[in-house]
Amino acid sequence: ILLFSPPACRYCGTFWDQYRLCSTQLCRQLVLTCQQCQQKGLTACCPLCQEKGFTLALAPSRQTFKEECECTGTRQRVPVESMPVPGCSPL
Repeated sequence: ILLFSPPACRYCGTFWDQYRLCSTQLCRQLVLTCQQCQQKGLTACCPLCQEKGFTLALAPSRQTFKEECECTGTRQRVPVESMPVPGCSPL
């Protein structure tokens, strides 16, 4: 049995299936944020990135941030399959 949870807004939980890029310039992770939450300024992938965005807006030349945020470590990764190399035997 496969259980499927419908896509929902990161902030309010409303059904939403349109991904956007995180609004924090250096992050750019995909985030589900509904139109109502976008209008409220909630456009980042996580609270840490939301705060980074506010900080950069207030003092854009002073701060630099790493691309990592609290959701970077927990997000799903695309699996990488190794391709056989012609002439080499598999391990």
